Amino acid sequence: MFRNATAAFRGLLEEILRDGAPVESRTQSTRELLAVSFTLERPRERCIVDSERHNNVFASIAETLWVLSGRDDLDYLSAYLPRALDFSDDGKTWRGAYGPRMRSWLGVDQVAAVVELLREHPTSRRAVISLFDPARDFEPSTDIPCNNWLQFVLRDGRLDMHVVARSMDIMWGFSGINSFEWSVLHDLIASSLGAEVGNQVYFVGSLHLYDRHLGRAETISATPSQNAYSNAQTMSRVTASLDEFDEQLRQTLRWERSLRAGNLDDDWRPEDQLLRQFSIMLLIYWTWRHTLDIERTESVIKQLDDDGLVAAAHDYLHWIRPPEH
Repeated sequence: MFRNATAAFRGLLEEILRDGAPVESRTQSTRELLAVSFTLERPRERCIVDSERHNNVFASIAETLWVLSGRDDLDYLSAYLPRALDFSDDGKTWRGAYGPRMRSWLGVDQVAAVVELLREHPTSRRAVISLFDPARDFEPSTDIPCNNWLQFVLRDGRLDMHVVARSMDIMWGFSGINSFEWSVLHDLIASSLGAEVGNQVYFVGSLHLYDRHLGRAETISATPSQNAYSNAQTMSRVTASLDEFDEQLRQTLRWERSLRAGNLDDDWRPEDQLLRQFSIMLLIYWTWRHTLDIERTESVIKQLDDDGLVAAAHDYLHWIRPPEH
């Protein structure tokens, strides 16, 4: 049981360093723990801010919005996550992208189906989203979904989320994107149901650390822990229903194309509280990328109302900026 994603990252990383067994994976050497289960009590505390981790919160936000919109194209994603191309079979898409599987599996929007089911039958145990496709995922590929099954359980006005993963890399997987993206999906479905966000429980077949990350993991473990939410006063959440969120997300991604092209004065502020904060984060990212002007970038950070995102943005700028001479 962990308070949030940062605490889980730290605790699980130290457990792998201490007890992980060496295993040769398909492509790389790892240290592995088998059959791991853990719980996040406050999944909305989603930003992992830890010195030496060098987490890119902007990539996490961009990929989360990409997943929730049902996309699989790398033209968008690689602008934030260049290594995304390394996991593509065709250099254009992610074959195993979660978005299309969640939002249009043989024409079924599984997110909408879960919301509808729990509205009609609040105690249902059938509110599940499948991400592993046996018709496709036993074929050779560089991109087979690692997270395979999501369940949503509504009890006493609180929505719990269960995540089942065949495989999870603690560095690039759990702390890089999985805990972040699933926290937003969890938040979105809870908002659509008028429920509170409850626990997020993970069941992981193989939780591992790649040997190439071993040095960084040991440095992180030896460095005093940080937590962006220890003294946080403000924290954003999804406030829109699913239909409202989807429409605002479509407009946000159209606006993002303009930002990426350098139109930094274009104004867009979604009504949804979390999307509004994410939009400011996208503006921060592209202001920095286009201008490399730290004062101008910091002026955009001041527009944020979310202490966790403020801490994560400052952390990114701290490690990404070249040393001053």
